Amino acid sequence: MSYKLLQRQLRRLPIPRNIILDGSRTIKHLYLNEETKHLQSIFNEILNKEQYRDGIPKLLDLIYINKPYWLIELDSLKYTKFKGYWPEVHLIEELTNNKYLLDRYYGNYQKSFSVVKFMGEKPNETLPLITRAEKDHHINEVVNNAKNAFKLIISNKTIFEVSKRPFEVLYFPSKLGKIEYQKGREIRFKNKIKYVKELLNKFPPMEKSQLIKLFQSINQPITPNFYKHLRRRRANYNKIDRDVLNLIMKVGPVSDQDFHEIFQTYSDRQYTYSEGNYIIYSNLKTV
Repeated sequence: MSYKLLQRQLRRLPIPRNIILDGSRTIKHLYLNEETKHLQSIFNEILNKEQYRDGIPKLLDLIYINKPYWLIELDSLKYTKFKGYWPEVHLIEELTNNKYLLDRYYGNYQKSFSVVKFMGEKPNETLPLITRAEKDHHINEVVNNAKNAFKLIISNKTIFEVSKRPFEVLYFPSKLGKIEYQKGREIRFKNKIKYVKELLNKFPPMEKSQLIKLFQSINQPITPNFYKHLRRRRANYNKIDRDVLNLIMKVGPVSDQDFHEIFQTYSDRQYTYSEGNYIIYSNLKTV
């Protein structure tokens, strides 16, 4: 799709003028880097399929969210890299303080298998002490940011529509008070890292300047170009897919109010890093 056509489609979207201006800069960047495939898919979802509640949040993500360095690192690092850094909890300690039972439980844990051997990888050469310290600090920083962002999302589970889960990896003792098999513990650890990655990629933080810019725009009127496009499109009744027609019949006419509700839901789920803490949008408005 040509650059001119992408810009034309952007101006037809049900968004305020300021967001169109911000989106125009995003299009230019994506086009120069030949990365417009996802953008074209979003335009199709909004303009042709009329799936506004799915498409508009994806568009706003594309325009306003730049993943922070720690989330990029979290995505790129293999789960085994977090061994020794990610918090792990053995629930037997919540059930008993009997020294004999704890010694028997952890006695098997000391014979823990090698992750390197399990993965079929060769161990790395010993790193210089200063390099190890830098590595420890780097991974700790990634884990701490992930933990703080994760806990903000979970503590606002109604807004984000997620279930409450711990950030820590939990290990459950057997009925006989024995530790879980080594392979089972490894799978549990791997799945926890995977879940946290998926959640934080679904709800990544937004830079404060971008967040302020967004909520200064969301209450502005929708561009009239969208309603012109919609009238022309719906006039060509025979060219609309049956699934889209069913959706149109179900939803009926759309107005600025419908889109502002989508913007409001989206903005309510945004959070940013400010003054040493992750702060959700509704709290940032009063800062």
